[in-house]
Amino acid sequence: MTDMPQGRPLRAVMVGFGMVADGFADDPLMTRYFSYATHAQVLADHPRLDWIAVVDPSDEARARAAGRWGVRHCVGHVDDLPSSVAPEVVVVATPPDHRRGLIERWPSLRAAMVEKPLAPTLEEADSFVAECSNRGIVVQVNFWRRGVAELRGLAEGGLAALIGRPQAAFGVYGRGLLNNGVHLIDLARWLLGDVTEARVTGAVSRPGDLPLPGDAQVPFCLTFAEGTVFAATPIDFRHYREVGLDIWGTEGRLSLLHETLTMHHFSRSPNRALTGESEISSDRPAVSPLSVGNALYVLYDDLLNAVDAGCAPVSDGKSALAAQRTVSSLLGTGEAA
Repeated sequence: MTDMPQGRPLRAVMVGFGMVADGFADDPLMTRYFSYATHAQVLADHPRLDWIAVVDPSDEARARAAGRWGVRHCVGHVDDLPSSVAPEVVVVATPPDHRRGLIERWPSLRAAMVEKPLAPTLEEADSFVAECSNRGIVVQVNFWRRGVAELRGLAEGGLAALIGRPQAAFGVYGRGLLNNGVHLIDLARWLLGDVTEARVTGAVSRPGDLPLPGDAQVPFCLTFAEGTVFAATPIDFRHYREVGLDIWGTEGRLSLLHETLTMHHFSRSPNRALTGESEISSDRPAVSPLSVGNALYVLYDDLLNAVDAGCAPVSDGKSALAAQRTVSSLLGTGEAA
């Protein structure tokens, strides 16, 4: 965690109080790895935030917010909040189609922590980012892997130092392109650069159990500015889960597995079956856990530091919009990446 400048805590309101807001804190397996699995845990602990309100239409959710977390104002609609509530930070944890007009309600806002995707459509996402930019509201989107220290090190030059120039990349995801697929795309963009081409490479399916309206399981291929090609395929989470990224470089190979709980590094070595050639030691990985536990807390730190410094945070609205633009092109609802 970073050192935060001391000052008056910023008033925070959370809109939406479901699993990512609160419920994942009850998963006994998740808590083994994540000290901060939910927004509620960060809001309750962070010294720079004064969590004053929750907005959710569910009676049960509001009761949890009041009873479990001691939130002072728990209402079913933003219009029900007292006029004295003037939030400086809003946490937007609603489904994307319930966010229209939210930012405009509070002229006091300085920052927004937003769940992905930004909005139901690319046009609305663009409008949201533009509105926040015009008002000087700093936006951080919860691509939580950007809060993992080791991954940030890879993005800041460590990947090339570890495996050389990326030559090819592969990935898997599940439960929808808008849902988990966009996390994989954002991670690949962060490590490999800007996307110059996005195309569908196989049959698109729309299972009925996907959590977001209009979503689909899409096999796809991305080309990055430096020439690296990334091929990804959806899998059925009813069999097992994985959001994984595998990068083959000129000097080695790196795999981010177990939904980015672990990093596997494979070095280059003399080829075991051909004189004078090399191979990747794929049977001898160096495996290390990643510090995912406080990643969400780190994103909040980074957001508040950006507010203080007047700079862009690590997962800002512009970057998230680029990821959503790629997703929209693959779903056939927007322009090419």
